[in-house]
Amino acid sequence: MEYTAKYKLGKPNEGEFADVAVLNENMDKVEAALGKKPDTTELPAEVKKAVQDGTLTAADLGAVSAEDKGKPDGVAGLGSDGKVPQEQLPEMDYDAAGSADAVDKKLTAHVGDGVKHVTAGERQAWNAKTDDTVVDAHKKDKNNPHGVTAAQVGAAPLQGLPVNNIRKLTVRAGQSIKAGDVVDVEGGEVLSNVIKRANKNQFIYQPGISGIPAMVVKLAKISEQYSVYGYCPYDYRAHSTYQYARAVLVDNLSKSVVESSTIMIGSSDAQDNYASAIDIIPISESRFITAVEESDKIVVKLLEIKNDKIVQLGTPVTSFANSSYGMKCIKLNSSNKILMVYAALNYGQYAILQVTGDTISKVRDTDFRVFSNNSIAFINVMLLAENKVCIVACDKGNSNKPSAIVGNFNNSNNTMSFGTVAKSVFADAIQLRATSKGNTIYAMCYLTAEKKYVGKVLTVSGNTISIASERVEIDTTSLPTEIAGESLNSHLYSDDIFLFGEKIVTVTNSGLRIYQDDNAAPSKLKLVNGNAGWPTIISGGSWGTLSVIPINNTDIWYGYGAYQSSGLKPQAVITHLTVHNNVFANWVCTAKDAIALANGTGGQQIPVGFGGYCECPGITQGQCINSEGVSAFSPQDGWLDVVGFYGNRMITGSYTGNEVIADREINLGFKPKAVMLYGDPNDRYYSYTTFLMMFNDVAVGYAGKVVQSENGFTLKMSGSSSNGNWNQSGRVYNYIAWR
Repeated sequence: MEYTAKYKLGKPNEGEFADVAVLNENMDKVEAALGKKPDTTELPAEVKKAVQDGTLTAADLGAVSAEDKGKPDGVAGLGSDGKVPQEQLPEMDYDAAGSADAVDKKLTAHVGDGVKHVTAGERQAWNAKTDDTVVDAHKKDKNNPHGVTAAQVGAAPLQGLPVNNIRKLTVRAGQSIKAGDVVDVEGGEVLSNVIKRANKNQFIYQPGISGIPAMVVKLAKISEQYSVYGYCPYDYRAHSTYQYARAVLVDNLSKSVVESSTIMIGSSDAQDNYASAIDIIPISESRFITAVEESDKIVVKLLEIKNDKIVQLGTPVTSFANSSYGMKCIKLNSSNKILMVYAALNYGQYAILQVTGDTISKVRDTDFRVFSNNSIAFINVMLLAENKVCIVACDKGNSNKPSAIVGNFNNSNNTMSFGTVAKSVFADAIQLRATSKGNTIYAMCYLTAEKKYVGKVLTVSGNTISIASERVEIDTTSLPTEIAGESLNSHLYSDDIFLFGEKIVTVTNSGLRIYQDDNAAPSKLKLVNGNAGWPTIISGGSWGTLSVIPINNTDIWYGYGAYQSSGLKPQAVITHLTVHNNVFANWVCTAKDAIALANGTGGQQIPVGFGGYCECPGITQGQCINSEGVSAFSPQDGWLDVVGFYGNRMITGSYTGNEVIADREINLGFKPKAVMLYGDPNDRYYSYTTFLMMFNDVAVGYAGKVVQSENGFTLKMSGSSSNGNWNQSGRVYNYIAWR
């Protein structure tokens, strides 16, 4: 029997049998030993007892005793202010002489002594440098002592260009000057002098027969350079080969008709029909659509402007329902879908056209009976947003009272859906015209009972239209005799309405009137000028049909059909008008001293160019500016080559004939006061016409052969080989032109 070391528990040896008495004794010993150990539930009390009787130390717990707080090798304590008391902090090992306070005092003294880091000797030498003789001499040296070039600093003029003469001058009080304006200089002030002259009517077409009562005319702007003028004699009583509907280009920049661009836009059998309406719809900067309503059909063509000509693309579309009187088209979206609303014999009709590449096709043609179950007239269609339009027309089912409605186009299935009809916008009316700005519609018409032109404002909200509570009275003139006297002519237009910037302009045979928005007024319009111009028409004529369009923010094309006092031979005429002080006329600037190079109003200083290569914002390459004195040509965007009043007044040049029997424009870059031409001595016709001359637009020798133009002169050709022809193939012709 062996025993454990601590509790002496008996362990039987190998070969001995377990003795129950020994086992019981071991149990008693274990019980006794365990009884001396504290129970886990009693442990906290035992620990507390050990702390209280001092048998448990901070060292036993790995902590610093409270008695050592604030002592060496102890821990710092906190005072009542939450900070370590000064007596517990160790001493700092630093030089009191270098304290921040001492350093700050020395720095302040150093800054204030005015010596900086310069020694007394250096200071004396520096202060001696007070003689500015050399510096002043350098300042006064105007011979570029540093050798700086214009190219190094990017200055104009560049090499090879004339030195410019630019001065800054003050705009005279009450004046408003724009960059590019020709101006006069008086007393150091800039001003623009303009006078009103008779407008220049440009003859387009006149049929060779009498008895035709009207001329249909239509203008549309296609691009910044070109507009298109459509025209056709209207005669339901007599037909001839003169009846073809035509279109011609008009140049918005040179303000002239491109006579060689004329093209037929009606059908080939037009001599058996008559045109009652023409519409022109821009598709792009160079393409447009024409729609001509003839007596038995509508002819739609796709055309393109190429090299100052109009060319037809693809095959015309003519398969529409029998039309009556009235037709209007508009481009719906960027997919080149076109909506055409027209009057069929007994009801309204709308068609959807598609332009794809060089072709135009009809994709839908269906009833338009949203006003009433009857036909319509004087149709107007305005684009409110892509695929959303407003249609305003006279409803024949409601005593010809104008109605309006919003239409929405579904580009997927090519159908139109319509909102609520706004009925009876006016009383019984004809001559209904409308234009739009955003969701605002401006409409005018001629009231047959009251015999006056009136206007109203309509407002679109969603798919509904509200009408202003009051109208404006525009004009009490009677309709032109040639329109009022013929019942079938009553659908032709002798009025127009268009937007000009933020203003609204109405046009009748009594002149132009300018309005502006006024939401405070019951009519929603305020009259700006009731006498805004009345252009002079061709000699011996009377007023008739009208079509007027703006071409920029200062100019308009005024197209009209005029009638001779005898024989009723209508003419298609166009004239250019400019606005000044809210009056449209042929305003001519008489200023001649210089060219304004920036915008300015009274009291402001602007740069003014008297000569040379000058920067001028808004000027485009190729633009010409002419006056009785100074002139300019733009070699590139934003710049002008200005020729001063006393600059080169004469130029010489030549051109080579090409045998084309058409007017030929010779571009000089300015409007000449006089031109002299002389032919090639080798020309077989030289002996017949030695020279041609023109003074102030009056030809000498052969009347009308040389015509003044804005940028040069025009040769009016006639005959293939006559002595008046100055365009023989391969021959050289010389000229002298004076500014």
